[in-house]
Amino acid sequence: MQPFDIVVESLYQNQPINYMNFISKISLSLLLASTLFASCNNNKNSAPQPQPEPKPKTAQEMLTAKSWKMTAGTAKTVFMGQTSNQDIMAMMESCEKDNIEKYLANGNFTNDEGATKCDPADPQTFDSGTWQLLENNTKLKRIYGANETETLDVVSLSETTMKLRMKTTEMVSNPANPNQKLPMEITAEFTMTAQ
Repeated sequence: MQPFDIVVESLYQNQPINYMNFISKISLSLLLASTLFASCNNNKNSAPQPQPEPKPKTAQEMLTAKSWKMTAGTAKTVFMGQTSNQDIMAMMESCEKDNIEKYLANGNFTNDEGATKCDPADPQTFDSGTWQLLENNTKLKRIYGANETETLDVVSLSETTMKLRMKTTEMVSNPANPNQKLPMEITAEFTMTAQ
């Protein structure tokens, strides 16, 4: 029986109202109603909320997150109308294949000998300098010391793989006439794997 029904029935039957009983029942009813209301609201709040999409990493964050090791490389040369392709990894000594490049967030980079050195007397870090991503992250510029600069095309960059390309033209002696210099076009592509 609802509390208000008790009041109405007591008045109808001309009986005195037991206010303590009435207040207890009202309090109990309000408590039950608020619990029911709260549990309904909790059900709405306990439903899993969609998580915001993680913000994609920037090119700089991907480049600086890990060290990089060359795992594939090719060189294409064009000289006097003849094209040849070489596997750069096949031309490297095994002690060079574990070398590591590390790009730091402060704009510095290092080239490290990795686990094996070709000459045990060589320093562990054999090259260092500064780096920049340019042209909307499509170019990687590396500066060694004061005068040596190289700029590579960033073909692709992910958290696990970086593909770089370098194109250059060298003037080379003509085999038929050593005094004559002819252009040799070289395109080198490197696949680097995050370590």
